[in-house]
Amino acid sequence: MIKYNKKLAQQLNNLCRKSTIRANQALAKMPRRNKYLAFGRYTRDCPKWFLKKFDKIDQHQLYSWFLADAFGIVFSELDRKKFKVKTTKNWRKSRFISAKDILRKRLRTCASLALLTACGLRYLGIPTKLIHGYLLESKEKFRHAWNEIYFPDYKKFLPMDMTRLNYKITDKHIKMKECVDWSGLDSPKWDVVERYKRLR
Repeated sequence: MIKYNKKLAQQLNNLCRKSTIRANQALAKMPRRNKYLAFGRYTRDCPKWFLKKFDKIDQHQLYSWFLADAFGIVFSELDRKKFKVKTTKNWRKSRFISAKDILRKRLRTCASLALLTACGLRYLGIPTKLIHGYLLESKEKFRHAWNEIYFPDYKKFLPMDMTRLNYKITDKHIKMKECVDWSGLDSPKWDVVERYKRLR
């Protein structure tokens, strides 16, 4: 059976909606991984109808199959065969958009897939990080986003990229920053840090 703490996730996210300060105080007393159960600026308005779909996943199966079912829910909402799906190459537009607007606009990017995945898994009580970084392809470097998901059996976060075959992370993935929410990337200070790292 899948081990997760849905009740804790709901308590944290109720706190986040009422008071960010109180939520941070509660998180400070918990294991560090629980920080990645919290919903932030771009995740807190995730529609309930979307989150409720994750309740239907069979808990009595291998963790990898369980995650594949969760990813399937995300993909189904951004399926080009069912909806008029939009994309963007503008990294800011792909990150600084709420879960509600992603689903309303059917915006399919690496960042929107990662954000919706984090919403669904956190709703179930599974700590999930948002990762901002780069992907090396044909000697070029592109901004990219993926997740790191907590695996209880290994007691650590493992990276998974929904845009890659079998969700595999390779040495072509360059991790720059791990986030609870993309709001950590929208400061001028981060722009300077990123520009500096890209030049190195």
